[in-house]
Amino acid sequence: MLRPPRLLPRAAVLAAALSLLVPGFARAAASVSLQPAAGPAGSLVTLRGAGLPARRAATVRVGSRKVRVVADRRGRFVARVRIPQGAKGRPALITRAAGLRIANHFAVMGDTVDIGEVAGPGRVRLRWMPVRAQAGSPLALHGVGLPRHRRVLISLAGKRVAAVRSTRAGRFATVVTAPTTVGALVGVVRAGRLRLTFALNVLAEGSAPSTRPPASPASGTGDPAKAPAPAPVGPAPDKPTDQFPIRAAFYYPWFPETWGSGSSKYTHYHPTAGYYSSDDTAVIARQLDELRYGRVDAAISSWWGQGHSTDRRLSTLLSVTHSTGSPIKWAIYYENEGWGNPSPAQLASDLAYLRDKYASDPSYLKVGGRFVVFAYGDAGDNCSMVDRWRQANAGINAYLVLKIFPGYTGCAAQPDAWHEYAPAVRETGPPGQSFAVSPGFWLASDSSPRLNRDPGCFRQAVRDMVASGAPWQLVTTFDEWGEGTSVEPASEWQTPSGYGAYLDALHDNGAGAAPGPPC
Repeated sequence: MLRPPRLLPRAAVLAAALSLLVPGFARAAASVSLQPAAGPAGSLVTLRGAGLPARRAATVRVGSRKVRVVADRRGRFVARVRIPQGAKGRPALITRAAGLRIANHFAVMGDTVDIGEVAGPGRVRLRWMPVRAQAGSPLALHGVGLPRHRRVLISLAGKRVAAVRSTRAGRFATVVTAPTTVGALVGVVRAGRLRLTFALNVLAEGSAPSTRPPASPASGTGDPAKAPAPAPVGPAPDKPTDQFPIRAAFYYPWFPETWGSGSSKYTHYHPTAGYYSSDDTAVIARQLDELRYGRVDAAISSWWGQGHSTDRRLSTLLSVTHSTGSPIKWAIYYENEGWGNPSPAQLASDLAYLRDKYASDPSYLKVGGRFVVFAYGDAGDNCSMVDRWRQANAGINAYLVLKIFPGYTGCAAQPDAWHEYAPAVRETGPPGQSFAVSPGFWLASDSSPRLNRDPGCFRQAVRDMVASGAPWQLVTTFDEWGEGTSVEPASEWQTPSGYGAYLDALHDNGAGAAPGPPC
């Protein structure tokens, strides 16, 4: 006997229709969160799955290790796994369940950093820092793999706090303010049909955020090794940054724009962290750790003017520096001086902007209470360049470090200090003012290097820099990959420390075996 078709309740029909017609009504996409998302190799991390097929088995793999879990009736799971002891770069943690594949990435660095990550199928990924934030403090967010050129809405505790637009590459980066409501809350990022949630723990103002990873619930599954995580590589001891000598590295926050398009990247080398984005807060946290390991006190960040992407990213650099508790300070490298002769009025406008927006930030570099500005130069510079800067700086009182030119010592007007930027020379600088070292110079468009890389020669250069006693001891550069001058880790100069031969040399102040000739 045929049964008549069962009629669905009216509410169920309406819900089904809405799920098709209204993107926000659709079932939340599967996602896996990772905390912490950065720290030393051997760290114990927690993964939390959501939106997976209910009561289905899933596996989490990191390296050769595999952990099996089962999602509950709501499609959730919790697993704790250990990052392999020898891991470097950004090892992937792959979750598979009923045809789904979700990849999280852990950034290996010397210290545990309070970064969270949530990933969805494909390349969708959101990172936020810190996970535990003081009320009213900055919260940095960075997303990749989003729909392109779409409005991105960010909410905290049910209230919209920001609206930005994703780039043509499907990325966004922004800094918002943690709410004043103390306790655990949920954040949501929406872009078209995409919806990602993240957890934030807001602490009372004045309480110190913990850098330790969050405890996992007792109901967590998985079988992590029980040995404690190894102690991280000890960073260089901190010293007051406004006391000479100051070791500073030139820094370029212009990726991924300058990697180039396609599979052929604009560099001869292969960064250990991959072809990253300067908007990625986990990348910045790793770089802060690397700078500190190299005994670098400050980074001189390339700056191309008010409202430029390098200006926007300076705000993110300062925010992540606060969030991580890093002692690194920041100054800017005024690039437009090298591509023309900005008028005193333009220079004064830019200096006032830098003073008003950044100079009061505790992570901005100051000498004697004055905010520091380095300026690039060109081959045609003469004493009139110094006169323009002196006129512009009247009443602003920035600490100016200008680039040398022939005859600079004879100028009637003098800046606070001079520097040289000549990456094709291993050791250079005006005596008594600054001393700069370069690991090598191989422009991406050149068929051969203009200065060969040699870790032994670089160690000798670092020894000479330290012995010089120069007030400004400069590294050219931390991350200028297009010119091949980076000391940032790459596969071509890997070492057991994980930081690479050139940061090792800086960490050791150049100690070690002397190079063979010639250097």
